[in-house]
Amino acid sequence: MKKIFFLMAVIYSIASYSQNADTTKVWTKGGKVGINASEVGFYNWAKGGDNNVAGTSYINLFANRNLNGWSWENKLDLEYGLKRENKEIWKKTDDRLEFNTKLGKQSSIENWFYTAYLNFKTQFDKGFDYDASETISISDFMAPGYLTLGPAADYKPNEYFSAMISPAAYKATFVLDQRLADQGEFGVKKAEYQIVGTDTTKIKNGQTLRHEVGANLVLSFKKDIFKNVNLDTKLDLFSNYLENPQNIDVDWQMAITMKVNSFLNVLFKTHLIYDDDTKVEWTESNGTIHNSAITQFKQSLSVGLMYNF
Repeated sequence: MKKIFFLMAVIYSIASYSQNADTTKVWTKGGKVGINASEVGFYNWAKGGDNNVAGTSYINLFANRNLNGWSWENKLDLEYGLKRENKEIWKKTDDRLEFNTKLGKQSSIENWFYTAYLNFKTQFDKGFDYDASETISISDFMAPGYLTLGPAADYKPNEYFSAMISPAAYKATFVLDQRLADQGEFGVKKAEYQIVGTDTTKIKNGQTLRHEVGANLVLSFKKDIFKNVNLDTKLDLFSNYLENPQNIDVDWQMAITMKVNSFLNVLFKTHLIYDDDTKVEWTESNGTIHNSAITQFKQSLSVGLMYNF
């Protein structure tokens, strides 16, 4: 709950700051703050149904600078959502903290930049498999956390498209929850145990940090594709040279914002992930249970208030 209050404080601070932003300087700054909510209530309803309330808040900020052939782009995305049915516990529906920064110098080839970049992403709060347990977390802040950085060549033919290629990127995976690290979650090396009779003793903790070196390709597109309709999408591909380079990690995010008026909007979002190091328990149609890497997909459609600045 403290993290929710922290996010609300950040929203208030950003909104206050935006009123005094000076857009005449070499920095281009802005973003959007929004909240989407829904509520359904039933009273003596013959067809049945469950009372529920849900809400999601988000902040998307950017600060960019272009001067004398140099380009510096910064982006921060914060999202958090909860829902509650009847008198059950509050359940998390969305949780994202992602920061990107990219520093580039114009090369002798038009539209190409020599670039250094950094991407960091994690989540604010604990996550649960509510079908299995409401008390044992399966994720948390910095469990996992991902840091990717390196040199790159960045192709930017216009202001709304970018293709960044890094042949020597470093990726760190953090699992700072020791219980999850001992289980080997998110690709870190699991704990080692000694079994003597019926006694099991841990002799070595699971690693909380995993290192990877590989190739990284990031494609970004953000533009109004129709009047009052904005498409913002990013495809992130990573191949680990050190282990199974043919198994490419995929992180593809897309958001379509349809503006109704100055404050009201409709937001459609999708997020597709494939990570060869993240094992997910899933069941075939014949009932066979697996615990392996599999394509993860999430989509949402919501209506709410949004403030642009």
